[in-house]
Amino acid sequence: MRKALATIPDGWLDRMIPFRTLRTDGGTAWGLEPYDLFVSKLVAWREKYQQFLRAMFKHKLAKLAVVLNRIEDLPGPADRREELKNLLRSPAPAGQNPVGENSS
Repeated sequence: MRKALATIPDGWLDRMIPFRTLRTDGGTAWGLEPYDLFVSKLVAWREKYQQFLRAMFKHKLAKLAVVLNRIEDLPGPADRREELKNLLRSPAPAGQNPVGENSS
């Protein structure tokens, strides 16, 4: 993964998760740790990612407290990190589902 393609919390490389099956033919695939993936999708904020984030909360694959802490590890200005936290804390606009943990 080229770092320029996504905004990912600092330390993500140390948290990568190895994946091997018979189909990888002895090779190892590496995937983002779920909270790093969550935050990278939150930064992108596309509609399909918002649905993904809601599903992660709904199926208890993410906890709000951990997500908020991981946002603190993002590079860049503090005001952008606060904007991202507020996306999770604020109620959704009319006709939209909130992303936050209590949205299910």
